[in-house]
Amino acid sequence: MDYIVQTMIDYIGSQGYFAILVGTGLASMGVPVPSELTLAFAGYLVFAERLQFGWVIPAALLGEVLGSLIAYLIGYFGEGAFVHKYGKYMFLSPRKLEYAQAWFERYGMITVLVGRILPVVRGMIALPAGLLQVNLKKFMIYIVLSSTIWCIGLVSLGRLLGENWRKLYEMGHAAGLVAVFGLLLFLTVGFWVRKKQA
Repeated sequence: MDYIVQTMIDYIGSQGYFAILVGTGLASMGVPVPSELTLAFAGYLVFAERLQFGWVIPAALLGEVLGSLIAYLIGYFGEGAFVHKYGKYMFLSPRKLEYAQAWFERYGMITVLVGRILPVVRGMIALPAGLLQVNLKKFMIYIVLSSTIWCIGLVSLGRLLGENWRKLYEMGHAAGLVAVFGLLLFLTVGFWVRKKQA
């Protein structure tokens, strides 16, 4: 992970807006490239006056939307075969996919809005949405809304923290682990309760 972090920092530092687009796009597809790292560092570069806030946000948002759309289409047309064959490269196991599908089936599109603003969890939203063939138009509307909140929020915080931008990434990673644990615990308890009632 340290190698990935340093590689992304170097890439964003040299390629600017395009690297931000690529980084957020990969994260939205479920590839383990933390978008909180990309956006926090982008915020620092805005602070350092190497990038402009007005261009960072559109680049980040475009990456978020394109990455989510690609993951959705992979799920829609590839069905479960893609996960079984390539899911390990995205840290997405069939079991994790089952949890995500259960969440979608229970809470519907609110899963997109809430899940996409949770670190780590957000990368596991688009593919299950495609597998379940949720309404694409509604899905993309929620993606745009949640991604706008996510991008503006993290870039703004990264700019505010300035030289201490890494604290945002570290806090985001910790929050993500807590969010994943909480989500899995909630679903496990839910399944247990339903099983007892059956």
